[in-house]
Amino acid sequence: MNTQEISTSNCKLIMDKLKLSHNDQMLFIASISEEKRMRSFEMMTNFIAPANSDWLLSKSPDMFFVFNRLCQLIYVNEEGAKLYGKSPQQLIGLTMKDVGAPDWIVEKLEEEVRLTFQRNIKSISEDEYPQTNTVIWLERIYVPVLGKRQEVIAVACHIRDITQRKFAEQKLRLLIEIGNLLYTTYDYRISLSKVVDKILSTIADGCFVHILDEHHEVKMFKAGHRDPLKQGILDNLFSEYPYDSSFPGFYHHVFRTGETQFVREVDEEKLSKLYRNEKHSRALQDLNVFSYMCVPMKALDKIMGTMTLVRSKGNSAFDDNDLALIKEICSRAGWSIGCTMKVCQENHSD
Repeated sequence: MNTQEISTSNCKLIMDKLKLSHNDQMLFIASISEEKRMRSFEMMTNFIAPANSDWLLSKSPDMFFVFNRLCQLIYVNEEGAKLYGKSPQQLIGLTMKDVGAPDWIVEKLEEEVRLTFQRNIKSISEDEYPQTNTVIWLERIYVPVLGKRQEVIAVACHIRDITQRKFAEQKLRLLIEIGNLLYTTYDYRISLSKVVDKILSTIADGCFVHILDEHHEVKMFKAGHRDPLKQGILDNLFSEYPYDSSFPGFYHHVFRTGETQFVREVDEEKLSKLYRNEKHSRALQDLNVFSYMCVPMKALDKIMGTMTLVRSKGNSAFDDNDLALIKEICSRAGWSIGCTMKVCQENHSD
């Protein structure tokens, strides 16, 4: 009847009686009241006793840590403990430095915990963590846990992986920027050149574009690589081995069929089928390609050109999200080329 807040003990009792799923338990807690919604971590950490540790948090896909004033762990769920190859019970009483976290992470986390104790307010931070072949983004939410006298008795830290969200945001911004580049001029040669530069600075090590010119011949438009040494290899490759409609792979196949080529991980066996001669073989191997995609640029079902992207060994492979992004870019680029050529033809006929 909204005349009295539901206590945490009654909250647990209701959920036990209703046999709610984990997700429904989370939603139920969040819906109790605006005050408790802002202090949901306080409610959760009322059940950090070993007998209750599995009730709400231990099976969560996110990481939960609760610290005392000495920055020692007084609770950790299974996902958080898994990060360090331990069980939750093995981590209780330890600091993040004790469990083996990198020094820069320890310093940042402990500083946030101390500030939360001092200020008694919730805070949120996001950080990028470099990995071997990629990066991950983590969001950290620090919430004070209050005692009976409303004093801060602990700090709860909720850590979740937001990598996919950050990548989606970055790709959306990139798509907007490339759209602006394509539609700020009628001359596709200027805009498409800028698009290649943008792709090289963001998602690919190498990018090269071929177009179908006004004489219906496939020509190299622009080839770029982040590595100056590989830039020279690309230039020699395309000058010595021009387009051949009968060639089995690469952009030749895409021009011939209109079908996207996507090789998530290029191995020697796949590459060996494309060698024309020994010199060609050495050049392709020197490019050190690890992941590859080639997408047609179309306008009104006509192939206006192709865009090829490569990543070198040592980087992460292209994924389906990368492919979807490049397809959208190529769709816009195809229309840009088609419209420009149509305007040129009309002006020429006039």
